[in-house]
Amino acid sequence: MSQHKTVDVVLESVNGNKTKGTAEIDSFDDKERIARATRFAMMTMGLCIASIFVPIAHFFLVPFFFIASPVVFYVVSGQGAVIHSGSGICPECGKKMEISKGRAKFPMDDLCEHCKRPVKLLMP
Repeated sequence: MSQHKTVDVVLESVNGNKTKGTAEIDSFDDKERIARATRFAMMTMGLCIASIFVPIAHFFLVPFFFIASPVVFYVVSGQGAVIHSGSGICPECGKKMEISKGRAKFPMDDLCEHCKRPVKLLMP
């Protein structure tokens, strides 16, 4: 069963300024990871089948989605935890920034949507 938890993170700028924030993380056990990876791979296979009916483009779309399906399975099955939301104060401009979704692997790089400067997310 997946675990949903809120964790505190530290946002650090290139200059060394630090602020605090929070991130919402979902953790998956082995069975859920495989089920989730299978679901994503089946969606990719569905796109492969649907692209058969696209004239001309099907010559490269079908092989692309066919090859992408096991790659997607491999990548998603390796994600034991994902960040689905989060926020904090940008250490550079001081405005509230949203933490982007993705694999919960710290340290993690992100960009402030206001000042466009890089921010590193760390676990305290």
